[in-house]
Amino acid sequence: MADQLESAQVTELVKLVHSKAVSPVELSELFLDRIGAYDGRIGAFCTVDEDQVREQARRAEQAQMRGDMGPLHGVPLGVKDLIFTRDLRTTGGSEIYSGFIPDEDDVVVERVRRAGAVILGKTNTAEFGFSANQTANKLFGATRNPWDLDRSPGGSSGGSAAAVAAGLAPAAIASDGGGSVRIPSSLCGLYGIKPTFGRIPLYPGCRDGRFPGLNGWESLEHIGPMTRSVADAALLMDVMSGPDSRDRHSLRFPNSPSHFLRQLAEDKRDLSGLRIAWSSDWAGEEQVSPDVRSAFERAVIQLQSLGCEVFEDAPDRPASRDTLGALVALDADPGALRDLVEKYEADVSPRFKSMLSKDWSYLELANATRMRQAMYASASEFFRRYDAFVTPTVPFTALPLGAEGPESFDCSRGGEAARAIIGFCYPFNITGNPAASIPCGLDTEGLPIGMQIVADLNRDDLVLRVSAAYESQSPLIGTPAGAVPGFGA
Repeated sequence: MADQLESAQVTELVKLVHSKAVSPVELSELFLDRIGAYDGRIGAFCTVDEDQVREQARRAEQAQMRGDMGPLHGVPLGVKDLIFTRDLRTTGGSEIYSGFIPDEDDVVVERVRRAGAVILGKTNTAEFGFSANQTANKLFGATRNPWDLDRSPGGSSGGSAAAVAAGLAPAAIASDGGGSVRIPSSLCGLYGIKPTFGRIPLYPGCRDGRFPGLNGWESLEHIGPMTRSVADAALLMDVMSGPDSRDRHSLRFPNSPSHFLRQLAEDKRDLSGLRIAWSSDWAGEEQVSPDVRSAFERAVIQLQSLGCEVFEDAPDRPASRDTLGALVALDADPGALRDLVEKYEADVSPRFKSMLSKDWSYLELANATRMRQAMYASASEFFRRYDAFVTPTVPFTALPLGAEGPESFDCSRGGEAARAIIGFCYPFNITGNPAASIPCGLDTEGLPIGMQIVADLNRDDLVLRVSAAYESQSPLIGTPAGAVPGFGA
C-alpha cells in the first residue's frame, strides 16, 4: 500500500480518504517518513514541524470519522517558503527573516486548510524568489533535482518541484513571478499551472508593506499548483480560486464549486475545432537545444493528431527581460529593502545586494510600463486569432548545480545565458495570461522536457483542456515517484 500511496495522485488520495480506506494520519506519517529518509539528499523542505503535521492529521482523522470531509481532506501538501503560514516559519529564503513566524495564513493556505489539507511544511526557495536557474540560499543551501542530484530543479520554486518529483509530497503550492511554477515543473517532469493573474488571491504575501522582500512582485506574482496530473491541478485550482477583498488584484467574479475539475471530467479528450499556434523558438528570438526542439515539435504533432489545427506563429514580444526587471523593481520597496540590507548586510546574498544597487531612472521605469501595455495588446490581438499558444517551457534541461546557464548558448541571442531560462515564460507574467507546463519528453540524458500551453485571459479551462488531452497520450504525467532515479521505494 505504501508504494502505491507515495506515487498516488491527489484525486486518488481524496477518494481513498473519503471512502475511509486510508486515514489522514497514515498519509501524513508516510510522507513524514519519506522526508526523513530522502530529503537530506534533496533539500526540498526547509521547515517541517512534525508535531504540527501530526496534530493536523489527527484533527482530519476525527473529521473523517464523523463524515465531515472537504475536497482535499487529509491530503498532505508542501507550501513554498514565500507563502505565509500561520505559526510555521516563513523566511522567503532570507536570513533576514530566519526567525519569522507569521500570525496568519496566506489566503491560499486558508483555503486548502478549510478544504481539509494537511500542511507538511515549507519548501525551499531562492532568496525572495530572485532566481529562475537555481533554488539556493544562505539559510538552507541548495535544492537538488531528484532526476539527477548533481543538477538544479530550477527556481525559484525548486523546493516545491523537488518535493513532488521525489514523492515527498503528492502536490505543492508555489508562486510564479517570471516562470517559477512552470520552469521547475519542466525541469522536474511535473505539471504546473500559473492561472490567470488574480484568480488565486494573495495576502499577506506580496501585498503587505510591513514585510519588505516578502511584499514584492505585486503585479507579476501568480500562485499555482505543482502536481503529477492535470486533474490534481484542476482540483487544487477549484479550492484556491475565487475573489478576496484583501487582494486589490483579485478577480471579482465568483468561483463555482468544482468548476475546473467537473468541466475537465466532461471534456472529451480531443481538440477538434481549436486553432493552436506554436513556435519552437519564438520566431527565432530564443535559442533552444536540439533535444528540446525535437521533443517539443513531436508534441505539436501529437496535439494535431487530437483534432486541432496547428499554425507556426508567435505574438510580437515588445516586452524584454529588462522590462520584467524594471517591473520587479517597481513592485519592490527599494527604500525599505536598502534599509534592511544596511541593517543585515552580513545576512544578505551578493545576488540580492547587486539587484538593489541599480538606480533605475524615471525613463526606464516609464518605458517598462509602456512595454507592458504593448505586450498586453500584442497578446490580446494574438488570442483573437488563436485559441492557444504552445512553446517549449525552458530552452534546455536541468542545469548543473550552481550553473548560471548552459555554456553552449550564444549569449548574444536573447541576452545573457543565465536569463535564457525565462525566455518563453516571462511575457505571460507581464500580461497575466494563464500558462502551464506539461512534460513532453526526455533529453538524451534522460532529463525531463516541458511544453508550455498558454491561452487568453480567463481561459484557464482551455489550458486545462489542452493539457488533459495531451496528457491522455503522454506516458510522463503520473510517473511513479519510485521511478525517479535514486528514489525507489
